[in-house]
Amino acid sequence: AAEEPVAEAEEAEEEEGFVDYTTATAWEAFCAEVDRKLRQWSTHLASTSGSDGDGGSASSGEPARSAATTMEVEGAEVLVSVLQTKLPQFRPENYSMALHQPPETGHFLTEWLDLGSGSPFALLYPNSFSGCVLDKEEATALLSALAASVATSKFP
Repeated sequence: AAEEPVAEAEEAEEEEGFVDYTTATAWEAFCAEVDRKLRQWSTHLASTSGSDGDGGSASSGEPARSAATTMEVEGAEVLVSVLQTKLPQFRPENYSMALHQPPETGHFLTEWLDLGSGSPFALLYPNSFSGCVLDKEEATALLSALAASVATSKFP
């Protein structure tokens, strides 16, 4: 008689199915892609500066999902990558990340952001016509994704 409630509970669990907590949400997948890109860029920064910097591993066992385009803007080298993971709750377009490597002295963005001379910085922005973030919820999600990724990847 004691086994009947256990059997009923097992049957009810089978009928309901189970929740797979390993499935990432769109935001978690987005954060993971931002993290991978920052780790790749950390390795790039370490190799271009000639230091051994710990910067994290660029190879996470997964192929690179987006290639970076290099350009020069206002005297700074800029690597731009279009991220493949979207945040559909905010917009249907992709997002882009840009790594700015300003020259050692006198770059207006490093002075405006008070980063220090030659400090690299990353920007995360929508790949839309305007390039503008729509609302504070989207801004919070983007800032959170970038902040979490910077913290875990040891980005400079």
